[in-house]
Amino acid sequence: LKVSAKGQIMEVTWESPAFEARLVTGAQILTVNGEDYSKDRLKACVASEPTVELEVAVGKRKRTASIPSRGHRYPDLEPIP
Repeated sequence: LKVSAKGQIMEVTWESPAFEARLVTGAQILTVNGEDYSKDRLKACVASEPTVELEVAVGKRKRTASIPSRGHRYPDLEPIP
């Protein structure tokens, strides 16, 4: 899941927990575990909470998405033999 500093979802990785929670590109994150969105709040919850609850808005529709957290994950590039 890639999110802008202002909380807009920029990318959802295929078959990720965010994908399974039906989050979509362009959605706006409003709250993280019941508190107003901030980049630091989201990072802290991903690192320390087993589940992250996001309230998101797509257009005029709002909903809550529950995402199991596996901590921060970053892609690793490996050479192809």
